[in-house]
Amino acid sequence: MNNRTIKQGEQFTINLQGNASSGFAWVATTQPPGIVAVSNSIEAKASETNIAGSPAIFTFSVEGEKCGTATITFEYKRPWESKAKPLKQESIKVKVIE
Repeated sequence: MNNRTIKQGEQFTINLQGNASSGFAWVATTQPPGIVAVSNSIEAKASETNIAGSPAIFTFSVEGEKCGTATITFEYKRPWESKAKPLKQESIKVKVIE
């Protein structure tokens, strides 16, 4: 993922493909907290909504809250398996300016 520079209050989205029906999900953590706000939604591909194992798009909205630099780490894992390593991991640095 490419690093991004945004202004306070500005938003952008990140789309990651996954398979929600298998119990796996993309989970985002931000370090340090408070620089950016991250929210997410999941959308199954319309033609495959009733098929077990069908792909889904995990959309994360990122908004600059205060000036600084934060790293957002996305891990593709089953959230209840706290000791298991994620299947995939992606990171992005976001710099927030005035």
